[in-house]
Amino acid sequence: MLVTAVVAALLFSRPSLFHRDRLALEEVPEAVAGTAGTGSAVFGDLQVAGVRTWYTPDHKPKVRAVIVNHGEVPRSGINLQVHLRPAEAPEDTPPLASFSIRLDEALEPQQIRDIETDLMAMGTLASFPKWHHLRVDLEAR
Repeated sequence: MLVTAVVAALLFSRPSLFHRDRLALEEVPEAVAGTAGTGSAVFGDLQVAGVRTWYTPDHKPKVRAVIVNHGEVPRSGINLQVHLRPAEAPEDTPPLASFSIRLDEALEPQQIRDIETDLMAMGTLASFPKWHHLRVDLEAR
Protein backbone atom coordinates (compact mmCIF):
# COMPACT_ATOMS: atom_id res chain seq x y z
CA MET A 1 0.00 0.00 0.00
CA LEU A 2 2.83 2.38 0.91
CA VAL A 3 4.65 1.56 -2.35
CA THR A 4 1.53 2.36 -4.38
CA ALA A 5 1.17 5.70 -2.61
CA VAL A 6 4.82 6.59 -3.27
CA VAL A 7 4.54 5.68 -6.97
CA ALA A 8 1.31 7.68 -7.29
CA ALA A 9 2.94 10.68 -5.61
CA LEU A 10 5.91 10.48 -7.96
CA LEU A 11 3.64 10.13 -10.98
CA PHE A 12 1.73 13.28 -10.12
CA SER A 13 4.67 15.35 -8.90
CA ARG A 14 7.18 14.28 -11.58
CA PRO A 15 5.41 12.84 -14.62
CA SER A 16 8.61 13.19 -16.67
CA LEU A 17 10.08 10.22 -14.79
CA PHE A 18 7.56 7.92 -16.44
CA HIS A 19 7.63 9.22 -20.03
CA ARG A 20 9.64 7.04 -22.36
CA ASP A 21 9.87 9.67 -25.10
CA ARG A 22 12.28 11.71 -22.95
CA LEU A 23 14.76 8.89 -22.57
CA ALA A 24 17.85 9.60 -24.66
CA LEU A 25 20.49 6.92 -24.86
CA GLU A 26 24.10 7.87 -25.21
CA GLU A 27 25.65 7.12 -28.59
CA VAL A 28 28.15 4.26 -28.51
CA PRO A 29 31.22 5.20 -30.53
CA GLU A 30 31.47 3.10 -33.66
CA ALA A 31 35.05 2.04 -32.95
CA VAL A 32 34.04 0.60 -29.59
CA ALA A 33 30.91 -1.09 -30.91
CA GLY A 34 32.76 -2.77 -33.76
CA THR A 35 35.83 -3.88 -31.82
CA ALA A 36 36.14 -7.59 -31.29
CA GLY A 37 37.49 -8.74 -27.96
CA THR A 38 41.25 -8.35 -28.03
CA GLY A 39 41.86 -10.62 -25.06
CA SER A 40 40.85 -13.77 -26.91
CA ALA A 41 41.22 -15.39 -30.31
CA VAL A 42 39.47 -18.16 -32.20
CA PHE A 43 40.64 -21.01 -34.42
CA GLY A 44 37.60 -22.70 -35.86
CA ASP A 45 35.46 -23.67 -32.87
CA LEU A 46 38.34 -23.23 -30.40
CA GLN A 47 38.79 -20.06 -28.40
CA VAL A 48 41.84 -19.05 -26.36
CA ALA A 49 41.10 -16.47 -23.67
CA GLY A 50 41.91 -15.36 -20.14
CA VAL A 51 45.64 -14.99 -20.78
CA ARG A 52 47.61 -14.15 -17.62
CA THR A 53 51.40 -13.96 -17.27
CA TRP A 54 53.71 -14.11 -14.24
CA TYR A 55 57.19 -15.08 -13.12
CA THR A 56 57.98 -18.24 -11.19
CA PRO A 57 60.08 -17.89 -8.01
CA ASP A 58 63.15 -18.69 -10.13
CA HIS A 59 62.24 -15.82 -12.58
CA LYS A 60 60.95 -17.87 -15.50
CA PRO A 61 58.01 -16.35 -17.39
CA LYS A 62 54.85 -18.48 -17.35
CA VAL A 63 51.41 -18.09 -18.82
CA ARG A 64 47.95 -19.38 -17.97
CA ALA A 65 45.02 -19.32 -20.38
CA VAL A 66 41.81 -21.17 -21.01
CA ILE A 67 40.88 -22.96 -24.19
CA VAL A 68 37.21 -23.48 -25.00
CA ASN A 69 35.67 -25.88 -27.51
CA HIS A 70 32.53 -24.12 -28.73
CA GLY A 71 31.94 -26.84 -31.33
CA GLU A 72 29.90 -29.99 -31.33
CA VAL A 73 32.73 -32.48 -31.85
CA PRO A 74 35.76 -33.32 -29.70
CA ARG A 75 39.00 -31.62 -30.80
CA SER A 76 42.45 -33.19 -30.42
CA GLY A 77 45.75 -33.42 -32.25
CA ILE A 78 45.94 -29.65 -32.58
CA ASN A 79 49.04 -27.57 -31.92
CA LEU A 80 48.46 -23.82 -31.67
CA GLN A 81 51.13 -21.14 -31.41
CA VAL A 82 49.76 -18.18 -29.47
CA HIS A 83 51.27 -14.72 -29.97
CA LEU A 84 50.64 -11.73 -27.71
CA ARG A 85 50.82 -8.26 -29.28
CA PRO A 86 49.64 -4.78 -28.32
CA ALA A 87 45.98 -4.49 -29.30
CA GLU A 88 46.54 -1.69 -31.83
CA ALA A 89 49.70 -3.19 -33.39
CA PRO A 90 49.69 -4.09 -37.09
CA GLU A 91 49.46 -7.79 -37.94
CA ASP A 92 53.14 -7.99 -38.95
CA THR A 93 54.42 -6.56 -35.66
CA PRO A 94 56.71 -9.02 -33.85
CA PRO A 95 54.98 -10.49 -30.79
CA LEU A 96 55.78 -9.40 -27.25
CA ALA A 97 55.56 -13.05 -26.22
CA SER A 98 54.54 -16.46 -27.55
CA PHE A 99 53.52 -19.83 -26.17
CA SER A 100 52.27 -23.15 -27.48
CA ILE A 101 49.08 -25.05 -26.76
CA ARG A 102 49.03 -28.70 -27.76
CA LEU A 103 45.78 -30.64 -27.54
CA ASP A 104 46.85 -34.26 -27.25
CA GLU A 105 43.92 -35.24 -25.03
CA ALA A 106 40.53 -34.52 -26.64
CA LEU A 107 38.76 -31.33 -25.66
CA GLU A 108 35.12 -32.35 -25.61
CA PRO A 109 32.28 -30.20 -27.02
CA GLN A 110 31.53 -27.21 -24.77
CA GLN A 111 34.48 -28.13 -22.53
CA ILE A 112 36.87 -25.56 -21.04
CA ARG A 113 40.44 -26.42 -20.07
CA ASP A 114 43.02 -24.40 -18.13
CA ILE A 115 46.42 -24.35 -19.79
CA GLU A 116 49.61 -23.42 -17.92
CA THR A 117 52.90 -23.38 -19.83
CA ASP A 118 56.20 -21.62 -20.38
CA LEU A 119 56.10 -18.20 -21.98
CA MET A 120 58.72 -17.02 -24.43
CA ALA A 121 58.76 -13.29 -23.67
CA MET A 122 60.74 -10.87 -25.83
CA GLY A 123 61.02 -8.41 -22.93
CA THR A 124 60.04 -8.12 -19.31
CA LEU A 125 56.45 -8.78 -18.35
CA ALA A 126 56.38 -5.38 -16.64
CA SER A 127 56.84 -3.77 -20.07
CA PHE A 128 53.66 -5.40 -21.44
CA PRO A 129 50.49 -3.35 -21.82
CA LYS A 130 47.71 -4.20 -19.38
CA TRP A 131 45.99 -7.49 -20.18
CA HIS A 132 42.96 -5.82 -21.76
CA HIS A 133 45.27 -4.00 -24.19
CA LEU A 134 46.86 -7.23 -25.44
CA ARG A 135 45.76 -8.94 -28.62
CA VAL A 136 45.86 -12.73 -28.81
CA ASP A 137 46.76 -14.09 -32.25
CA LEU A 138 46.68 -17.80 -33.10
CA GLU A 139 48.71 -19.74 -35.61
CA ALA A 140 48.07 -23.44 -36.29
CA ARG A 141 51.08 -25.73 -36.54
